[in-house]
Amino acid sequence: MRPDKPYIFVSYAHADSQQVLQDLNILKASEVPFWYDDSIRSGSDWQDEIALAIQDSIGVLCFISGHFLDSRHCMNELNFSIGSQKNIFPVYLDMLQLPPGLQLSIGNIQGLVRDPNNLQRYEERLAVDAMQFANRVSNREATPPRAANASDHARNVGWATKFSSNEMAEIESADNAAKVTTLLIEPIRAISKSDEGDFLAEGMTEDLTMFLQRNPDVQVISADREDRSSEELARQHRAQYIFSGSIALRGERLQMRAKLVDCQTQVTVWTEQFMREASDLFEVQGEVIRSLANVVGPAIWHSEGQRTARQDPSDLRAWELVHRAIFEQFNGYSRDTSTRAEALARRAIAIDPDYALGVSTLALILGNRVIQCMAGDQEDAVIAEALALSDQATVLAPRDARILTGSSVVAVAAGDLETALRYSRKSLEHDTSVGAVGFLGLILIMYGEYDEGIELTQREIDRAPDSNRLYLSLGNIGMAYLGKQDYVQAKQYLLDSLALHPHSHMNLINLAVCHQLMGETEDAQRAIRKMQGLEPDITLATLQKHLAWQGEVFMKGLNTLWN
Repeated sequence: MRPDKPYIFVSYAHADSQQVLQDLNILKASEVPFWYDDSIRSGSDWQDEIALAIQDSIGVLCFISGHFLDSRHCMNELNFSIGSQKNIFPVYLDMLQLPPGLQLSIGNIQGLVRDPNNLQRYEERLAVDAMQFANRVSNREATPPRAANASDHARNVGWATKFSSNEMAEIESADNAAKVTTLLIEPIRAISKSDEGDFLAEGMTEDLTMFLQRNPDVQVISADREDRSSEELARQHRAQYIFSGSIALRGERLQMRAKLVDCQTQVTVWTEQFMREASDLFEVQGEVIRSLANVVGPAIWHSEGQRTARQDPSDLRAWELVHRAIFEQFNGYSRDTSTRAEALARRAIAIDPDYALGVSTLALILGNRVIQCMAGDQEDAVIAEALALSDQATVLAPRDARILTGSSVVAVAAGDLETALRYSRKSLEHDTSVGAVGFLGLILIMYGEYDEGIELTQREIDRAPDSNRLYLSLGNIGMAYLGKQDYVQAKQYLLDSLALHPHSHMNLINLAVCHQLMGETEDAQRAIRKMQGLEPDITLATLQKHLAWQGEVFMKGLNTLWN
C-alpha cells in the first residue's frame, strides 16, 4: 500500500535488489519519503499499481545500472515517468555510458554516481541529495537550476523535468519547431502472403504509427496514404527519416526486419533483425521503438514515455483477436462477417476487459450492424450496448483516433449526427490514417453537404486506393450523387462499389432505387430481389427509419420499388 503523505517513487532492477535495499535503508534512516514495489501483486494489477504509484508520486528516483538498462520493466517505468513529466533523480550504481536517446532525455539532469572506492561519501551524498530532491519537488514553485545555455537545456531536458517559471515556458515554446522530428513510415510488409501475415503486418503498422503520433514532437507521415513513392513524400514533407520493415511468421517464431534511412544522406543509420516467439510481438515492437529512439533522439524517446497502460492489451491474444475482428468487419461486410467479428471482439474483451481498442471495436461492430439495418427486433438493445461500450472506450483512451472514429460510428447508429460529427472531427485532430477522413465525408453527406462529403471521401480513396474499405467509400459517393439527384454518376459509383463487393446489400438497395428513379424498372427489380435474397429479414420500416436522411425523392422511389 502506498503512503498517504507525499513520496518519491523508487525504480530499480530487481537484479540490484541487495544494493538498492541497503541504500533505501539509508534513505529511511534520513526520513526521506519513498515507495517501492515490495508488496504488490503480479500480472495486470502490478502494471496498474506501478502506473498509479508513479502518477501519484512527487518525483522518481532511478537506481540506474546495466541491469536497469536491460530491464524492459525499468525502462517502461522511466519512460512513463518522463511522459508524466515527473522530476527525476538518477543514481548511477555503475560507471556506464547511457544510450544516446536516454542521454538526451536525462543526461543533463544532475545525479549521483556510486564510487566503489569512496562508499562513505556516496552514502552521505545519497542521504543529503535525496532529501534535497524530495524537498525541492514537494514545492511546485521551485525551479531546478538552468544550464548556462538555457535554450539547449530546455531542448534536451525541459520535458523530463517540470519548469514552472514563465521564462522557461517561453523558451520551450520558441524551441518547438526545432524539436519536431518528421518520420515517414512505410507499411510493414508481410513476407509470406496470407491473411494471418497480412493482418499482423497491417495491425503492427497501424499500432506503430498511432503510437508515435501521440507525441506532438514527432510528425509522422504514412507512406501508403498517397499514390507517390516514399522518396517523393519524404521530400514534400521534409522528412528526416524513413522507417521500413517486414514481418513473417515461421511456425511459432516471429521474424522482423526493420531499418531507418537518413533522407538527406540516403545512408541506413540503423537496421535490426528480431527473432522472437510469436507471443513476444509487443516486446519486438518495444525494441523497435527504443532502437529508433537511440537514432532519432528525444522526441521518439519521449513518445515511448507517453504510452499508457490501457492503450495496449495486457495479453497478446487480445490484440490478435481485435485485429482479426477488424479484418473480418471490413473485408467484405455481411451478416456472417459481422457475426464472426463480434465473436472475436467479445473473446478479446473477455481476456482484457479494459483494452480500449477491443471495447471500441465491439462498439463499432454493433453500431455498423444497426447502420446496415441488420439488427432486427434487437436494435434498441444493440444500440444501448454499443453506446455503453463507446463511452467506456473513450474514457480508457480519450485521444486515440481509432476509438474516436468508432464512437462516431456508434453515434450515427443512434441517429445522433451532431455527436458523430464532433467525434469525427476530434479524431482527425489526432490522426488522418484510420478511415476518419472518409467517415467524416459520410457524415457530411448525411447532413446534405454533398460536395464537401464527396471531396473528403475522394481524398480518402486517393490516399488508400487499395484499402479494404474502398467499396464503402465508393458506395458513399454514390449515395451523395443520389442526394444530388445526379443518377448517372450515382449509378456508376454504386456499380463500381458492387464490383468490389457484390454482396453489399445496402449498395444494392441504393442501386435499386437509383435504377427506379431513372425509369430502369427491370434493373431495379433485379437489384432489390438480389438484396432480399441476401438479407430477407430486412423490412421496409427499418430502411425507412435509417435511410430517411436521403430525402423525400429517394424515399418515394424506395416505397414504390418495395411495393
